[in-house]
Amino acid sequence: AVLLFLIIQSFHYYKSGLDTLPKFSISKFLTRMFLPYGISQLLIILCLALKDGGFNYEILNTFLSYGGIGPGEYYIYIYVQFVILLPICAQIFKRTNKFSTVFTMVLISQLLEILCSLVQMPINIYKLSFCRYFFLIYIGYIWTREGIRIDGKRMLLSVTSVFCILLFYYSKLDLSPIANETKRRRIFHW
Repeated sequence: AVLLFLIIQSFHYYKSGLDTLPKFSISKFLTRMFLPYGISQLLIILCLALKDGGFNYEILNTFLSYGGIGPGEYYIYIYVQFVILLPICAQIFKRTNKFSTVFTMVLISQLLEILCSLVQMPINIYKLSFCRYFFLIYIGYIWTREGIRIDGKRMLLSVTSVFCILLFYYSKLDLSPIANETKRRRIFHW
């Protein structure tokens, strides 16, 4: 679901055009994003504390190490990073043609993956980073420019993505630093 929310975030951002910067409201962010996130995390922590017979260090350590507890706990961190990245990517889209935009976005995505692999970024930090989702910005932009279409080219790209996920997950093929070293991390990018 996080993937879809990020694509929709990019779509809504770019639908007003590349020259128009939408206003970012701190109060809307706090009430629409942070407050529900905070409440859900607090409820999860309380449930875990009740289940374990009281609050313990392990619950706090998990929360702090992984950016939250439960499904989608990392979304708010990625969302904030996308708010910063979307105007920067708009400049790339304005300055490049259709082919070089795809090439540039794939290149940046892959370079980010290689960088994460080379610095051996811990999985809990990688999970909270925009790196594995960077290409979704381009997909949101394409949706605004061309609409949501299912054609042969997009089907081929989808099949390629599924193939890479299966290849990286089920094989012992080591493509470091192009793909991250652990089985779980190798498929995130695809």
